[in-house]
Amino acid sequence: MNDTYGHQKGDEVLSTFAGHLKAHTRRYDLAARFGGEEFALIMAGSGLVRAQRLLARLLQEFREIEFTTPDGDGTFHVTCSVGLTCYKGSVNITDRELIELADGALYEAKGAGKDQIKVSRLAFADNVPSETLVHANEKQFLFGGK
Repeated sequence: MNDTYGHQKGDEVLSTFAGHLKAHTRRYDLAARFGGEEFALIMAGSGLVRAQRLLARLLQEFREIEFTTPDGDGTFHVTCSVGLTCYKGSVNITDRELIELADGALYEAKGAGKDQIKVSRLAFADNVPSETLVHANEKQFLFGGK
């Protein structure tokens, strides 16, 4: 962004993104700029499925925001990549480990073509046989009535 349109336009995009996060998340969610062009969003009490839905909606809304080029002759849109991790307190994990999981998923999303959400794998989750897990579509059927 900065290389193409300059630092002022890059700052405008970051400010717009931050404002969008603030306006479209719950009051008790915590959104913060984590560094450079990266943000962290802590969504207390949200499970993986709810978090994915919220993030997908946020990304779609942000794709639709139109920015004007610095010369005023054109417009452009921006996209986001998301690394998501979900932690429910069942095992001990440090904040650094949690951030590394989300960061790894973010780089996976960028490497897979950007503009998407990738979910990290928690090491302890790999030890659970998949046939014993209730999958998201089954859970929706069981608890959502669909």
